[in-house]
Amino acid sequence: MILSEPDGSIGSNPLEAVKLHGKNQARNGWRSTLEILFVAIATATVTLAFSASRTLATQSTQPLYGLSPNMLTISSIPASSNGIDYGQTANSLTLADATVLSNPDNLPTAEFVAPVTFTTTKVQYALRSTTTRVVGTTSSYASATGFTVAEGRFLSVSDLNANSPVAVLGATVASELFGTLDPVGQQITISGAQFQVVGVLNRMGFSGADDLDNRIVIPETSFWHHHLSGGGEPINEILVRSTTPALARQAAQQAETILLEQHSIYNPTQADFSIISHTELAASILGPLRTLKRTFSLMALILLILATLHLSQSSSTHPSNRGDHLPDTKLDIFSIFHVTWIGVVGSGIGVLVGTVVIPILRLLVPGTSNLQKLTIEDIGLTLVIGVAFSVISLLPRALGITDHHIQLPTGPD
Repeated sequence: MILSEPDGSIGSNPLEAVKLHGKNQARNGWRSTLEILFVAIATATVTLAFSASRTLATQSTQPLYGLSPNMLTISSIPASSNGIDYGQTANSLTLADATVLSNPDNLPTAEFVAPVTFTTTKVQYALRSTTTRVVGTTSSYASATGFTVAEGRFLSVSDLNANSPVAVLGATVASELFGTLDPVGQQITISGAQFQVVGVLNRMGFSGADDLDNRIVIPETSFWHHHLSGGGEPINEILVRSTTPALARQAAQQAETILLEQHSIYNPTQADFSIISHTELAASILGPLRTLKRTFSLMALILLILATLHLSQSSSTHPSNRGDHLPDTKLDIFSIFHVTWIGVVGSGIGVLVGTVVIPILRLLVPGTSNLQKLTIEDIGLTLVIGVAFSVISLLPRALGITDHHIQLPTGPD
């Protein structure tokens, strides 16, 4: 890079460069505003790409909706619905299905099997209340899902057999109902029925927007007795945990064969149930997020290149962007200061815009509800990228290349 220091020029004097920059800003502020706008839009898109990338990395390494990589979910949604519940699904699964699948002679690739029935309802303790998911299940649920007990105990086989009105609270529910009090041994009201708290689960956190700790687990039989006014013993889902993730596909095939026989169905396409693996669930959830990341990344790259070309052409063709009316192929401290200033201000505005836009996207745009907030690392790297691309705009002049072949519009002098 050539730094020019002709007689009377600002050359390598930073103070003179700052003074000249201020004078030129007063005369040609609109041009700098346009340049800053270019950089701000580009770096705002960079922040969105970082947010999508960080969200994707987080979601890829944590359980999805409480399911580990060796989990299968068997639902009462017919196979012909492609896993979509249109609101007309009959409860085709039964406790007998779960019992058959629990037999290791029938399903040797399964380690744990747990039937699940659930609803969302209001629960109360004294004057405090909250709305949560109530899960009716068996003692295998904790082992199948990976939930562990922080205090007290989990459901037992005797609880299920005796139709016991006992409950195990998720960490969120325990905190909202009891605060700092010990919940174990206390009585809570679930849909008008009294249940005794026998345990509290360890915190699992969020999976996307789903709070895994906002739930109460009760015996399946108690759920049927207290929450199903129409009677019956329906099952919404059956969770199957294979012995290893590698055996999940084989376990799904075996479970399908068993249930088709149980339901006397001979054509698999007519199955009144569906089986989804963790891999399929991850693809359905993370697929749109991957597309979002690629889209934002490509947009950011294109906008950064356009901003760089605009700055490069502007600094070459407009003397007000060069110290002492230097030739096109010379650089000085003023030029470096000018583009660096454009990069810093534009990138700072871009980060602020991105920070505001991310929560708006989460509310308004489908598939973006999981976008994470920017971290300090994201913000720092975005600023570095914005400034770096701005400084790169001086590369043609540093290499002695004029910009006459690039004619991007920059407005009147």
